[in-house]
Amino acid sequence: MAFLSYFILQLGNFAALSFVGTWLADKFGLSIASIGREVLYFGLGNVLSSLFSSGLVQKIGVKRSYLIGSLVLVVLYTGLSFLPSMMAVRITFFLIYFLGGMLFPIMMSLLQTLSVTARGTISSLANSSMNFGATIGAYVAGVLYAHVSGFMSVTLFAALCFLISMLLFLASGLLPSRRQSDSGKVGTV
Repeated sequence: MAFLSYFILQLGNFAALSFVGTWLADKFGLSIASIGREVLYFGLGNVLSSLFSSGLVQKIGVKRSYLIGSLVLVVLYTGLSFLPSMMAVRITFFLIYFLGGMLFPIMMSLLQTLSVTARGTISSLANSSMNFGATIGAYVAGVLYAHVSGFMSVTLFAALCFLISMLLFLASGLLPSRRQSDSGKVGTV
């Protein structure tokens, strides 16, 4: 169930990522060069998350970090297509990628706890899940963008994927209880 959760997370992630450039061109009239510059702002969130989110996770706990981060992503993706300005888009994507940079390592570190002897297999399976999610996500997003209601349908699909992923990951039992997280029985991210 945990790998299905990871696949669905990546399905939503890559669905939105695959069409963000098209949406920026359609909604804000950005050129390809301008879209590339905007993506640099998005990446800044991920870089800063890599540097600072582990302290946040240690402070509030793995489970709370995961749940809060997942729920905030659902809210951010739900509202994304309604944003009125590029500044609002930059801030939202910065937050999305900051949270993603926190959530993905949490999930991967917990998936690695499934076996101490098959870590390479777990890593390969997670990588395959991500790539399959990217492929299917881009296809679904293309159909939604072209035939349903543009980027709004894509972001709602992504939000739904994040919500389903969170519920499946909770049901998998991999998230530590508050006591386990506080006692250090779970590897840090």
